[in-house]
Amino acid sequence: MSVQLNALDALTEAGAGPEQVRGELGRAHRLVSDGLAETARAVTALREDSPPLTGQLSALCEGWGARLNAAGTPRPLPAGKTLALYRVAQEALTNAARHAPGAAASVELTFGTGEVTLSVSNPAAEGLRGPVAGSGYGIQGMRERILLLGGHLDAGPCSGGWQVTARVPARS
Repeated sequence: MSVQLNALDALTEAGAGPEQVRGELGRAHRLVSDGLAETARAVTALREDSPPLTGQLSALCEGWGARLNAAGTPRPLPAGKTLALYRVAQEALTNAARHAPGAAASVELTFGTGEVTLSVSNPAAEGLRGPVAGSGYGIQGMRERILLLGGHLDAGPCSGGWQVTARVPARS
């Protein structure tokens, strides 16, 4: 939020027009709203009464304009696994929007017998951007989060695009 406010201040000093300032204010409002929602999800997860993963992913995908496909018989997961898989989807969709703007992302959630698998993929967009500045810890953070749950995460190019796949044991 601080970075957003500094950018808004710089735009104002540079003489940005009202429409550009309003656009940046809208973006700042969305960041605050997203941050509050994220905090609520974290508190819910800590209370062990998190909503079903499929519903959370459906809302997330709707916000990103991504398609969600679920397979298998949905079942409740421990709150920590639900939160970890949600965060992987969130980070992967953020990366897709950053690196391939305009490319349609898809999220696959599969409830298997022994594991739950989440895959987020997107084809390369026209005029694909090269590396975009960021912390560089997104994939590593996702991997560490999933490893702590006894799972596995793969991320890399596929079919001209990019795919992130996380697998966690279905049982506690």
